[in-house]
Amino acid sequence: MDAKVLTTSFVNLHCKGGAGSSVRLLYAESFFKFDGERYYKENRNDTGGELRGVEDIYHPSGGDENYSPSWFRTFRFIKLKVVTGANPVTIYPIRLTETRYPLVDRVEFSASKPWIKPVWDVSLRTLELCMHESYEDCPFYEQLQYTKDTRLQMLFTYALGNDMDMQKKTIHDYHTSLLPEGILQSRFPSKYTQVIPAFSLHWIFMLEDYHQETGDTSLLERYRPTMESILAWYKRNTGPSGLVENLDYWDFEDWTEAWADIAGVPRATLHGPSTIHNLVYAYTLGVAASIMKVLGISSLQERYEREREEILNLVESSCFDANKQLYKEGPKFVEYSQHAQVWAVLTDLATGERAKTMMQAVLTDDSLIPCSFVNQYYLFRALEKAGMYEQTEQLWNLWKNLLAWDLTTIPEIPGKYTRSDCHAWGSLLLYELPRKFLGVSALTPGYEKILIQPMALYLNEMSGEVPTPKGKVRVKWWIKDGHFAIEGFTPVVAEVVLPNGDRQEVLGEFEFSCD
Repeated sequence: MDAKVLTTSFVNLHCKGGAGSSVRLLYAESFFKFDGERYYKENRNDTGGELRGVEDIYHPSGGDENYSPSWFRTFRFIKLKVVTGANPVTIYPIRLTETRYPLVDRVEFSASKPWIKPVWDVSLRTLELCMHESYEDCPFYEQLQYTKDTRLQMLFTYALGNDMDMQKKTIHDYHTSLLPEGILQSRFPSKYTQVIPAFSLHWIFMLEDYHQETGDTSLLERYRPTMESILAWYKRNTGPSGLVENLDYWDFEDWTEAWADIAGVPRATLHGPSTIHNLVYAYTLGVAASIMKVLGISSLQERYEREREEILNLVESSCFDANKQLYKEGPKFVEYSQHAQVWAVLTDLATGERAKTMMQAVLTDDSLIPCSFVNQYYLFRALEKAGMYEQTEQLWNLWKNLLAWDLTTIPEIPGKYTRSDCHAWGSLLLYELPRKFLGVSALTPGYEKILIQPMALYLNEMSGEVPTPKGKVRVKWWIKDGHFAIEGFTPVVAEVVLPNGDRQEVLGEFEFSCD
């Protein structure tokens, strides 16, 4: 049976009679095929292959009865198998009650590019199905709230203009996972302890995100000791080189093919410090310094800024390959990834023309280990910071390909060897469309002042409304014969940035143009 879309639903089985029978319900996201070595998936409407998933097995008592599992099931397909005993059994149509967090999509838009609306719908459905009593990495497998996944899901939720309840709860969830040694668990709530050290750094990003969206400093003050504990844990794991290394836990970074045999861990960690991990750590020290500045704690602000510079200087002196103009994966390990270059740009270790050259290599050098869906947000941000946002146009092919395969949600990784069919870390359009296509974001915390800067000019035109805590911002822009024009409405003072660099301060209705 085909639900036509992936769903998270309570299942109700109504049957009559059939004492001694068994009714088996197998729930699967898709059909699998086998290439002799691995199972894989292709077009989700292709029903050739094998359904693989989890089962409910029900034994009717012989009466007129309903069976419903006590927890929701995740599936697109259900395989029903009935084995009768001596008595016949009647199976009535199966009823589904879909369940998810009451996410409200308040972004409205109109786009001429035909791929945008279907990718938006697929992205939105993915986020919806990865939110129940908490955020989830995926609804079919773990159903666990993982930090790196969740930080992105929270950003996407903010961009949609939904309430802040889930985000505040999530920040507190991770805070309560703090271990005595000073590091957070990488998934929580969870019965079993698991630590991915870098995921604790992404929790610190959540604090900065929340403050930027709301202007509320109370959470920064409330969780400041936890942030300090995490950074102190990292400081204690500094090796002889002055870089952090040998973190002992699961040093996951990305589900990329080159690191598949070591569970997504940069191979450099087997030989000493990892450039990626040290750059993410340095970036986090910068975030922490900003938080301390907001809280007026100058001594810790200065300390974190100093430690950040020390890490960056060591990465520059020991990991930069002057011949390739790229950062290798570690001081003692020669391998190159998109990830290291992305974080070099995000930390301002690479700026100006050097950053552009580096990001051009990221887009064109196939020898670099690529970012999968989980790191696309950071790749987009690095291109934006290097002044190359227009180059993100080619990256959307990863999502357009999903439409060709008739996916109704975004899978864990691109390609046919994905495990989960529903991973909201890939719902990137939910962020890019309101924040970069329409260009509406907070210029100051809490949207006391708004930035309006459309960046995806390769779309040629875009219009819509973006919710903010101060009210909806309306934007319409278009390009004709090389001439850019923009008009709209802002409920509070906003700064409109035109493609030629001109900046205009506005309130209420506005209209500008440039060549």
